[in-house]
Amino acid sequence: GERAVPSLRPLLDEPDGELRARVIDLLAKIGGSEARRALSRAARATTATGRAAMVAAEELALVPAAALVVRAFGSFELRAGDTVLSKERRCSARALRFLQLLLVHRFRWVPKDVVLETLWPEGDPRKSENSLRQSALLLRQALEPGLDETRFSRYVRFRADAYRLDPGEGYEYDVEAFEKGLRAGRRLWDEGKRVAALPHLRSALDLYRGP
Repeated sequence: GERAVPSLRPLLDEPDGELRARVIDLLAKIGGSEARRALSRAARATTATGRAAMVAAEELALVPAAALVVRAFGSFELRAGDTVLSKERRCSARALRFLQLLLVHRFRWVPKDVVLETLWPEGDPRKSENSLRQSALLLRQALEPGLDETRFSRYVRFRADAYRLDPGEGYEYDVEAFEKGLRAGRRLWDEGKRVAALPHLRSALDLYRGP
């Protein structure tokens, strides 16, 4: 996480170009203001790694225009500002499967190989790679209408052969909120504080919407 940035920052000055490139990828995956500042500093170098740092810093500067609101219980729905994605609206089945896989991994980086093995376990490698590229593009354009395929997405990140769904600060995900309420309620219940536990348990149950 971000706590690793101070330890990684000095490695950007090492003479080993391969090491610097690996550090740039790590900082880009970690994200946050400290990582962006470190990359911006490294971008001053007129080297290949300096250019890579500049690209990474520019990508980190792109934050989601609106935090995601995800409703996974009941009928699936995702909102990004005025844009709504669901099985019925604005999203192909291929892009929706990719989106749901990224959500399963809770906004963490997912290696490309894991995506391929999960979505196309028996597929021809070349065709599966192409299907993944198309799925990612369709999802990016569904979340950000008009997005050119040559531009960075604010939501669907790709770096070092891994994908991540960036929900933005202040996002809402009903599954996480449900689990948080359930954990808090159970903890209080187990401590014998049953009256205090009930509001947490009720709020968790209120989030659940059946089919």
